[in-house]
Amino acid sequence: MNMANDNLQTAIANTPPASAVASTAIGPRAAPSLPGGLMGNLPDAYKLASKFANSQLVPKHLQGKPDDCFIALLMAEQLGCNAIMVMQNIVIVSGTAGWKATFVIGLANERGPFDGPLEFRTEGKGDSLAVTAYGKGRKTGRVVERTVTMAMAKAAKWTSNAKYS
Repeated sequence: MNMANDNLQTAIANTPPASAVASTAIGPRAAPSLPGGLMGNLPDAYKLASKFANSQLVPKHLQGKPDDCFIALLMAEQLGCNAIMVMQNIVIVSGTAGWKATFVIGLANERGPFDGPLEFRTEGKGDSLAVTAYGKGRKTGRVVERTVTMAMAKAAKWTSNAKYS
């Protein structure tokens, strides 16, 4: 077994239960950052974004980038989430915004179409590892699930990221 497999299994084993993620990652819907919302006052919104860009409390990939912080503020307002929480959980890959898994799971658990939090099932180890996320639809009662295998993770190069090896 290689280091990436060990790290993936460790990450899965150390992932908090979905119910814990939901309560810590999302919280109640946040009020707009500015009275009337950001779009109602773009100059002040940009000043706020510039303040965030100058702060050490935002991730390094947003520091010194007021335009990116401005877009993150717009995304926070659209999602009804706290701006700092959005900035702490957004990732940018090749110019495309993505989200940390814990944020997405928390958002799905709090606001998604499921009756209760998402649950996870793991099977196998090493190269035969498979993780299935599943939840019961609130309206249909049908169980919806998606499985990711180690082979899929390797093909997508998730295991070759230096951050995880």
